Amino acid sequence: MQTITSFSVHPLSMIRTDGLQRVDVSCNASRAFHGILTIRGDDMGFTHPVDVSSGENLFSVFLPPAAKDTACTAVLSDEIPLAEARFIWKRPREWTFFVMQSSHTDIGLHNSQYHQRFCSEEFLDEAAKLCDETDGRPENDRYRYVMEGRWFWEN
Repeated sequence: MQTITSFSVHPLSMIRTDGLQRVDVSCNASRAFHGILTIRGDDMGFTHPVDVSSGENLFSVFLPPAAKDTACTAVLSDEIPLAEARFIWKRPREWTFFVMQSSHTDIGLHNSQYHQRFCSEEFLDEAAKLCDETDGRPENDRYRYVMEGRWFWEN
């Protein structure tokens, strides 16, 4: 007889490019088996085949994300239901990532501080020039420069 001593389901906020959300499942099984993971909620229901090993298991399935925070019940079954877990499937946050080119200066890593100070003056002049040259461009296409650290300002 198959026994499951622990069983939990955790939807992560990770969404693949195909729109499916990662859902991590963990359980401790007395033997290996091919099973079925069933998840039911208010407006959702999924059935997914799973391979469970003997002992500790952590595996992921990819399912359509919840449209709203939903109380769900997950059932892991073989030929009969073996374990049940209740959880809240939260609607994943939608993020927008902005990518930009960036660099920085490690003072004293490649050159002496005196050489870095000399170069910094030239780099600041070049950055100011690029800011002026791109000032008329759309907001997302303008050059920006952020000076890091206190050393630049004090020198």
